[in-house]
Amino acid sequence: MKQEIRTARHEYLKATAKRYSTFARDLMDQYEDPENSEFLKNYLKEIDRVTDELCTTLDDMGKETPEPGTDITYRNVDELPFPARCQNVFEAKGIRLITQLLTRSEKDLLYYEHFGPTSLRAVKEILGRYGLSLRE
Repeated sequence: MKQEIRTARHEYLKATAKRYSTFARDLMDQYEDPENSEFLKNYLKEIDRVTDELCTTLDDMGKETPEPGTDITYRNVDELPFPARCQNVFEAKGIRLITQLLTRSEKDLLYYEHFGPTSLRAVKEILGRYGLSLRE
């Protein structure tokens, strides 16, 4: 759910940046004065550059996952590529940080509604990439 909200925000920001770029382009077309026109051309180039940079950054943010080997214990669970079912259970049970997840055992997780063996395998596999495991 949080990933969907983040994606929607990114799309909104990209659309807003592109609207500003279009506005500046329209404004430039209205001026005939060479001096103003040159200023607006430079302004438009800067807006286009910032828009492209923003869109690239926002696209990359949605794809970021921590590198294996990095300390992720105090990161949010939604930063790792857990399946949506797992994310929904974590959210429902108030598990926000990896450290909170690590305090749970396999039995604890399997006790949660909508969390079965397939979800457990996914969690163990993803935590294993970072050298972590659930509580014994």
